Amino acid sequence: MKKSLILFSIIYILCFNITMTDAAEWVYYASSKSLEDKYYYDNTSIIADSEGAKRVWIKQVFSSKGRFHFMETMKHNGYNDEKRLEKISYVLNYFAIKCNEKQYNLISYYVRDSQDNNIDSGKPEPAWNPIKSGNIIEILYKKLCR
Repeated sequence: MKKSLILFSIIYILCFNITMTDAAEWVYYASSKSLEDKYYYDNTSIIADSEGAKRVWIKQVFSSKGRFHFMETMKHNGYNDEKRLEKISYVLNYFAIKCNEKQYNLISYYVRDSQDNNIDSGKPEPAWNPIKSGNIIEILYKKLCR
């Protein structure tokens, strides 16, 4: 009985994780003009937190130009594992957006390769920043805060 329960638990966890990964509904919302990266938000992840801010997962898929720029930024910030850097494909960012105050906060990020392996991750110091006109965050703000 105990083995059956353990086996069932493992199968449940594996199925649940696959379902969670597959449940994302990535909606294209912008491209960067200079680096040509593409930006998507997960339509299924949008929630309002206890402070009324909208939280959402963003996926930034790198172009070759954007990938090179991001790699250089990571090197400049002290990341020096060249082999892993060369595999960078996209970044998942978890943002909070205060619609009434037109501010955003990066809660966490995950740098991934094309096989969805984690290369780097972090939780920056919480800081609310103004949403500036003409940037990628403003486009998202306009979609989420209608």
